Amino acid sequence: MDRKSGKQDQRPALAGEPERSDAERREASPQGRDTYLETIRNVVDGTCARFESEYFVLACGCRSWYCPDCCLSLALQLRERLLGVLETFEACQMWTLTIDPELFPSPQEAYLYVRKRRSISELVRGLRTRGYLITNRYFYVIEWQKKTEMPHWHMLFDARRIPFETVCEIWNRNRPKSMPPADGKRPGFGSVRFSAPKFKTALYAARYATKYLTKQPEHGYPSWVRMFQGRIPRFGVSRGFWPTPAGREKIESQRFNPSETEKATVSHDPNCFCELCRGETELKKPRRKTRTIGERVENCRHDAVVMKNYVGLDMDGHFVPKRKCLGRAVDPFADLKEKLNPDRELSDRKLRIEPEEVSGILGEDVRRDRAEWPVDHTLNDEASRRTQNEC
Repeated sequence: MDRKSGKQDQRPALAGEPERSDAERREASPQGRDTYLETIRNVVDGTCARFESEYFVLACGCRSWYCPDCCLSLALQLRERLLGVLETFEACQMWTLTIDPELFPSPQEAYLYVRKRRSISELVRGLRTRGYLITNRYFYVIEWQKKTEMPHWHMLFDARRIPFETVCEIWNRNRPKSMPPADGKRPGFGSVRFSAPKFKTALYAARYATKYLTKQPEHGYPSWVRMFQGRIPRFGVSRGFWPTPAGREKIESQRFNPSETEKATVSHDPNCFCELCRGETELKKPRRKTRTIGERVENCRHDAVVMKNYVGLDMDGHFVPKRKCLGRAVDPFADLKEKLNPDRELSDRKLRIEPEEVSGILGEDVRRDRAEWPVDHTLNDEASRRTQNEC
């Protein structure tokens, strides 16, 4: 059979030659159909390097915007994502908003004051009400001044023209009522600066905005930021800023239905008909201790996981490279780096290991749950007696 045309080989037999069967024709034909192992380029003895698995130890990053090792990759990914949105802007302007350090006793109180009052959203709301914005989408990045450690914001608007006096008037509305009116040339709440009137391209605007995220400040982050328990986002966007993927369904919140065990744990009267007993209030679990930003950054690349690279089948039946996490390593990454040969260092956070070393790096509990690395366990007394009786 010809593989290209799909036709059977119809060559007639010579005189005195017996008629050949279909199996003999396929075996003798150089264009015969490949077997399954030949099609997938596999061999029985396992010498094909394409199907060999690779194992390595990977250090766990903190994925924090305040980490000098993790922020660069995060910022580059954000830049690519931001570029697609800024290309839909008809015009782009950048404004810088600051806070007067004399209004608050500490920079942390100033930041919490702006966040509680939603000053950024109120500014956009005021500009939108007066008709200066083309769309309601905006993007901002937060930074801190070197001397005063006060926060300030760089904002991108979809607008062609915004009067400077209007931005100052709306921003100065945030002045605390307990403070007297501003004296002299000092601003009411903070200074306003028109950073860039118009960007040539969307790529230039995306690079200009994300450059504050790709680089770490030379003087470092303020001490109150590192000791802050909670989240201080380095950037923020408006509602609906990122496009929703096509075909994505909105996840509706499900009503909480407590089980009988959870109902029994509640020390209420059996005839009680409160919201908790009716199942309308979820049982609150104990909240874990929140780490500070500095603690999270210090823990970067401390732990490590064992990864496996292999070739597997996708949904369409094609062979594609895949990656699988086998579990968390018992020892920290620094200890593993000292124990293993320095030649195995593939990068500053990646170490190559042999397949026979995986069981020693993973913990006993992890190996017990992984079928790929079985662990021999002694039978319990009941299983041992059953085995002896059967014998």
